[in-house]
Amino acid sequence: MSHAVFDLDTAILRALYFDHGVSRAIVSLIFRNCDHTLMDMKTVINAICHHGFTEIAMEALKDQILSSFDLKTIMNEACLHGDLNLVKWLWKSADNNLFDMKTAMLKVCRSRGKYSISVLKWLWENINRDIFNMEVSMDNACAYGRKETVKWLWINTNTETYQIQTALLKACESGHVSTVEWLIMNVPEHLLDLPDALQTVCSSSKCNSAKIIEVLVKHADKSKLNINSLIGKACKFCNTDIVRYLINCTEIDTIDFKKALNSVLSIEINQGQNKKPVYQGKQDLVLLILQKADLSNINIEGAIIEACKHDWVDIMEQIWLNISHRYFEMNAAKIRIACEYGSVGIIQWSLDAISLECIDINSLMIESCGYGWINIVKRVWNHEEINHDKLDMKTAMNDACTYNRLEIVTWLLQNTDGLTFDMSNVLIESCKTGG
Repeated sequence: MSHAVFDLDTAILRALYFDHGVSRAIVSLIFRNCDHTLMDMKTVINAICHHGFTEIAMEALKDQILSSFDLKTIMNEACLHGDLNLVKWLWKSADNNLFDMKTAMLKVCRSRGKYSISVLKWLWENINRDIFNMEVSMDNACAYGRKETVKWLWINTNTETYQIQTALLKACESGHVSTVEWLIMNVPEHLLDLPDALQTVCSSSKCNSAKIIEVLVKHADKSKLNINSLIGKACKFCNTDIVRYLINCTEIDTIDFKKALNSVLSIEINQGQNKKPVYQGKQDLVLLILQKADLSNINIEGAIIEACKHDWVDIMEQIWLNISHRYFEMNAAKIRIACEYGSVGIIQWSLDAISLECIDINSLMIESCGYGWINIVKRVWNHEEINHDKLDMKTAMNDACTYNRLEIVTWLLQNTDGLTFDMSNVLIESCKTGG
């Protein structure tokens, strides 16, 4: 069968998205056995180089007119994937003016190819060095965590060309621990500002690495660290792992837990972030501070309100068990918040665990009727220690009607004294909502 009946370009491009080993086998098979004139060679060569199949591209190019190809892209991809053979062959076989060697150097400095150092060394020894931007090359190596490349650049090139503090920040923000460690251990101390690096990492939306913070704190001058400022900045950017490390850090003992708790309570989800891990991290941090701090010196009310919003029963338990109960109150405002946010666990826990004297039972009944929590309504009404005369069942019924809580309206009519209700209003509100 003639290969002309096949769409070889599409076949190659689709094969590139299979498992790497399978892709390589398919692409190699097509190039070995099919007529290259049936392909858009410029497009497919760029594509296979992009996916790292540079050795296949090199074989295919040997019988082609090189000037008809995108040689800048091919050379850049060869450098990115650490293919020294292709780099050397291209340089020898084509017009060198068709390459962008400045970009090629940037590419090799972010390469994770097995032979990327060999390519880097060859470029440095064979290309006019004046065209390179070595400052950006070092930044690239740090940003991509290429420790061996960073090491080679620092040892073999003019270190005065680098803004090494900027390079350090690139490595920190990208979470490359080994690269950060190498820089700290090998770059002269006066060239690095570790307190500034800590401030930058804590204020970064890119990095939430406690390990990076640990490395920086370990080597920084502790007298220059403002731990409370770091916690505040990390909270602002939802870096909960970093905050946890700072609070637990035994090398620093100057934490203002009042400020720390307020910072944690102010954590809000940034656009594009996954809510679940951030809120779980926030909850864990509140609990951690409650376990470490003197509760008489921190914002307990704020913690209770936040717990009511997010149904943090363990936070409420920790507070209840460790403060004087006379200062603990589930008032109307807190009950309203718990109901508004659907924190039924907090309401259930309140009825189970704390003294009824600490709960605004009337507000709880009214809000539960309005929000349709039939089980809470039943628990409050049937609780043997609750005096029905202290419940404003007229308002509770009106709220149930207003919000079309038919199940609760029916239950109240069947189980409570109907004389307490404004039946005229019940009828009017029920008609409004179709109840």
